[in-house]
Amino acid sequence: MSKPPKKVRRPRSFARRALRSAAEVVGSVIVVLVIVSVSGCCDNLFYYPDAIMRPTPAKSGLKFEPVEFASKDGTRLTGWFVPAVGQAKGTIVHCHGNAQNMTSHWLFAEFLPRKQFNLFVFDYRGYGKSGGSVDRAGTVEDTRAALDYVFGREDVDAERVALFGQSLGGAIATVAAAEDTRVKALFIESAFSSYQSEAAHALRSNWLTYLLSWPLSRALIRSGYDPIDHIAAISPRPVLIIHGTEDPVVPYEMGRELHKAAGEPKELRTVEGAGHTAAGTVRMAEYQQKVCEFFEDAFGKK
Repeated sequence: MSKPPKKVRRPRSFARRALRSAAEVVGSVIVVLVIVSVSGCCDNLFYYPDAIMRPTPAKSGLKFEPVEFASKDGTRLTGWFVPAVGQAKGTIVHCHGNAQNMTSHWLFAEFLPRKQFNLFVFDYRGYGKSGGSVDRAGTVEDTRAALDYVFGREDVDAERVALFGQSLGGAIATVAAAEDTRVKALFIESAFSSYQSEAAHALRSNWLTYLLSWPLSRALIRSGYDPIDHIAAISPRPVLIIHGTEDPVVPYEMGRELHKAAGEPKELRTVEGAGHTAAGTVRMAEYQQKVCEFFEDAFGKK
């Protein structure tokens, strides 16, 4: 009977080589990310603009006015003013999320004109037909300019203007509302608490960067214009936060963090099972009623 073949023992150095290889891979990833951060490109990972023009409000049976206005540095921006159907209860300025442009995002707020609210949507620099290139400070400055434009319209009641921001737009709108006391209320949906925290969440989705997500997010993403640092300043003006429990992009916990940091009056409306900016589709009637009642209460019902 032949003897069974002897088991081949791998030399102990195999484990060392494997660990060394893994370390080299992780090290390479870190080096690449650091190079990107030094070049100033990491903040741009938050923005995915395009210039594709999608159907206007006219296709939905709503009147609208295309407008142009300038940001503080002279960058030309574009927007749509959609008047309320019937007597306006107030005016809502919508800050959209990080992808595409206002022509796709305005549909999230399409119900507002039908509920007797003027709606103003606009594109940050680098989005749609707006000029310039997008950056974090620019998005906040552009929102300030959008507010100035709205407050300057003769057909807008300056005592009844509020901000509505979704996702990235929620972060931007929070900072703008905190700085501009003319804004009577803030409604944000699926908004993150800080840029670094959102970056850390994204890094945890990759096994190579999971364990290093926190320090990497600090190294690669600058702080500044973070909603968690500004939301308390909105008080005593009301804040409504809506967040889905199954949001894979901006975790529900960030909505709770923002609610905890906000001053009174404030409300966190949790939507079980809703994904990112999906509360309005999961429970549409309830969502729209809540949002409209929030704005009406903030303005004072006529």
